Amino acid sequence: MKYFEEEVHKGNWDEVKKYLSGFTKVDDNRYSMKIFLEIRKQKYPEALDKHDRSKAVEILIKDLKVFASFNEDLFKEITQLLTLENFRENEQLSKYGDTNRLEL
Repeated sequence: MKYFEEEVHKGNWDEVKKYLSGFTKVDDNRYSMKIFLEIRKQKYPEALDKHDRSKAVEILIKDLKVFASFNEDLFKEITQLLTLENFRENEQLSKYGDTNRLEL
């Protein structure tokens, strides 16, 4: 468990996802789905914060679009973040300073 916790704190989201996949899959149950969604969501604002729009779009399509059918409103909301110069212009995200601690 310590390894998993360390990887989360370091923001190594691909490693976190890989490690977790050894125990559960996205479609095992709604709790697994929620966990994987939260992990994948972390990568998106990190790319936006670096102004790497192409990476953000890649994450949106590759990692997050699969969840659109489960939470269409959330998917639309995070897609709209692409239109902002700074994602912190979004009222819900205005207080976040450290993208490693961001929660959408």
